[in-house]
Amino acid sequence: MEQTVCKGQDARELERLRREIDDLDVILLDALNRRAACSLKIGDIKARSCQPVLQPERERLVMDTLSGRNRGPLPEEHLRAIYAVIMLSSRSLQTEKQEYSRTESS
Repeated sequence: MEQTVCKGQDARELERLRREIDDLDVILLDALNRRAACSLKIGDIKARSCQPVLQPERERLVMDTLSGRNRGPLPEEHLRAIYAVIMLSSRSLQTEKQEYSRTESS
């Protein structure tokens, strides 16, 4: 299989775009951690008010809202897959914290 080597302008553009992606990844990481912190606070409120961690109607609303705002080029199925993992992480964080709090209070 023959490999194509980027030269000149293409190599510079590739490097510039990769730096842009690296910068965006840092922004995404920060946003994900801020979201996780909010999710943990929401989990505390749910625990105090005896609400379940899993709230399918809220997850559906989030997915539908984001899907409606998505103008691409990210396909809707990719957006939904990404957010399914993000929401799974949020539920896991909330559940783990609730379980830890229960064992601490025992």
